[in-house]
Amino acid sequence: MKFSFLINITNSLNVNHSKHLSPPPLSKFTHWLISASSLLVTTLSTSLAIAPASHALSLTYSTQFGSNGSADGQFLSPQGIALDSSSNIFVVDAGNARVQKFNSSGGFQAKFGTAGSGNGQFNSPSGIALDSSGNIFVSDTSLNRIQKFDSSGIFQFTFGTSGSGNGQFDLPWDIALDSIGNIFVADTINNRIQKFNSSGGFQAKFGTAGSGNGQFNSPSGIALDSIGNIFVADRNNNRIQKFNSSGAFLAAFGTAGTGDGQFDNLLGIALDSTGNIYVADANNFRVQVLDSSGNYLTQIGTNGTGNGQFSSLSFLAVQNNKLYVTDDDSLGGGDRVQVFDITGAAPVPFDFSPNLAIGALGAAVITKKLLKKKKLE
Repeated sequence: MKFSFLINITNSLNVNHSKHLSPPPLSKFTHWLISASSLLVTTLSTSLAIAPASHALSLTYSTQFGSNGSADGQFLSPQGIALDSSSNIFVVDAGNARVQKFNSSGGFQAKFGTAGSGNGQFNSPSGIALDSSGNIFVSDTSLNRIQKFDSSGIFQFTFGTSGSGNGQFDLPWDIALDSIGNIFVADTINNRIQKFNSSGGFQAKFGTAGSGNGQFNSPSGIALDSIGNIFVADRNNNRIQKFNSSGAFLAAFGTAGTGDGQFDNLLGIALDSTGNIYVADANNFRVQVLDSSGNYLTQIGTNGTGNGQFSSLSFLAVQNNKLYVTDDDSLGGGDRVQVFDITGAAPVPFDFSPNLAIGALGAAVITKKLLKKKKLE
């Protein structure tokens, strides 16, 4: 796409300056000023060209890993999922009370955790998040606490107890970290989001029970964008709410239903590097994708156990143009992680080419010389 109006102006300025030019004659100053203007406008026309419009975003089934069971690489109700900087995949294996690690191809690597209430043990864990150093944070939901492990799965510390006070939880379902390691927890039954520092110290909270802006009815998934805005899957209100980094309400989108941009029991949520929002629309058996303003883009999934179908999807992760979805199909024996390719680049930002700066500078120099020349005439 080019700025056609600039091209039209360029064409209108591209006149014949020969001796046969019909009157009125142009002065030397006017002649050179038009030439400089033509140079600048032509440069603008060329350099302000924006890259061609991107193809529509789409999701395509790629592969899967996992099955129902308790052996390495098997799952009993897979829940939270997160990736490290090397694309290793960490999956919360809730029914087996453990976290499993896989390589980027889905090959089993390691595991940690057992059933119980001690340090490093779990009781129905759900969400998971990693910091920039590879440390692992797990929401130990039924024990109302968050546990931290190093990148090898060695227990580091825990915080949180049962209750409704600051720093207490009632079924913390999901967890997300910002760029400096602050921890945000979806405190589901307390209908709020709590913020902690990297050491687990309480910082702030926002949200109350209800259906108004900034209120929640069983918040579930939580994700942050690159500038710290917070997106919350407001589960039983069937909407996504957006807050700034301080917890101030910004926007809400979504209603109950089966149409595009509508939800029925939305759970996990994830963002890609351009701010597109991926939502686990559980009872509609699909993943929906919205842009950062909440506009519907695309979806994938139907009810079933085939490739690209879902039985009970819950959590999502996005990295390197791939979407990872945990699908809990304990009854059908199909507990698994499905992987989808994401195609269709985000719109390219307005790009000022270096040629623009050079062209503008050149035109400015010419104009300055012309003005000086005019004074001498």
